[in-house]
Amino acid sequence: MERIHGTENGEKMTQYIVAKLVSRLATHEGVKLDELEYNLSDHIDPHALEAVVSNGSESCKLTFQVPGCEVTVNGLGQITIDDQQLSNQNNPSGSLFSDFADMVFLIDENRIYKDILMKPGNSVLLYEKPDKIIGSSISKILPPEVATQVEPIITSCLENGKEQSVRFELKVPAGTRYFDARILPVESIHGQRTVLVAVTDITDGQLAQNLHTQVNGR
Repeated sequence: MERIHGTENGEKMTQYIVAKLVSRLATHEGVKLDELEYNLSDHIDPHALEAVVSNGSESCKLTFQVPGCEVTVNGLGQITIDDQQLSNQNNPSGSLFSDFADMVFLIDENRIYKDILMKPGNSVLLYEKPDKIIGSSISKILPPEVATQVEPIITSCLENGKEQSVRFELKVPAGTRYFDARILPVESIHGQRTVLVAVTDITDGQLAQNLHTQVNGR
């Protein structure tokens, strides 16, 4: 995963890792993100987690207990729960979010982009260049019709503390694309409420669905 830095902030990377862990634990238990019956922060030292991932080595690991299972995270961001490997084994880079989304945005309560994570080569899916996005607001970056669609979902996520999702169409350097965005609340960073927006390109599936609708009339 290619990281585009807004500011060097180990605390922000810890939030990325925690979001990935929560997603994996929810998948493991077969529940939604907001249905986990415990807080991950009660079971893991964020400084130890940050140190492991910053190490960047598969051999560097952190193991901790949550109710009902044991969790291990290595320096590549790969997660094992009860000895069940949940990372993408076909991903040669072992990247933290490679099986989570095509792009991940960190956005604060003022709708300001703080950081970006994305797969190598995916800059063609960005509406603007990274250095223009980071530090700018959603309303200044996205077209009005998309911004007005996305911002209320972020507001709902911040107010309810629950995962939200939204789909939208956007014309980017790669052409007109369809995206699915999962919006997850994370702990406050420097006193500001923050969300992770994990965006996946769903164009192929959407075009197939559109064609099916045209052929079948529904």
